[in-house]
Amino acid sequence: MKKLLRLLIIVVLSISMIAAFSLAGCKGTEEEATTEEETTEEEATVEEETTEEEVVAEEEAEIGPEVELTVLNYEDITSPEAKVWDKIVAAFNAKYPNITLTVEHSTGEAYHQKLAALAAAGELPDVMILFPGSRSAEIYENKLVEDLYPYLGADKDKFNSFAVEPQWDGKLYELPISITASHMVFVNTKILDDLGLSMPNTYAELVA
Repeated sequence: MKKLLRLLIIVVLSISMIAAFSLAGCKGTEEEATTEEETTEEEATVEEETTEEEVVAEEEAEIGPEVELTVLNYEDITSPEAKVWDKIVAAFNAKYPNITLTVEHSTGEAYHQKLAALAAAGELPDVMILFPGSRSAEIYENKLVEDLYPYLGADKDKFNSFAVEPQWDGKLYELPISITASHMVFVNTKILDDLGLSMPNTYAELVA
């Protein structure tokens, strides 16, 4: 009887130990599976973050970094021409969404006084309207604006030759926004005929 009881106790203990080891093994497997799942999720998250960063980097490389430019524009905002300016700015904003323009409008003598004051204070805007000759000479003489030649590159050939001729000190400080084509010359053709002259085709011929 004692032997039978001892044998029964041994069997029960053996079964208990086997069950305990089995449960421990299952728990370990579950923990390993959970750890693998967490690792996979973390790796996937890192990959997603890396991909998002790469996309942002590619977009920034494509459109360029964020830039803010100040502009002093020679414009009467109440004039009909101002609508054309608005269209130009809208087209610019659509093409360069990374560039923010802060524009101040002025015209006439008020513009020139404003520009002179900003130049004296060392606070010239990034973009401004300049005038040939003595009107903007102070800005050229003090080298307050950039030479545009290095920025034109191959586009230099797209301009009329007179528009990109050297201006001050052999440099190009301004490009024309437009060319006025509304000037007229009145000629007394009778006098031309009497003197045996013909209509000039160039400015040099007109001066001669």
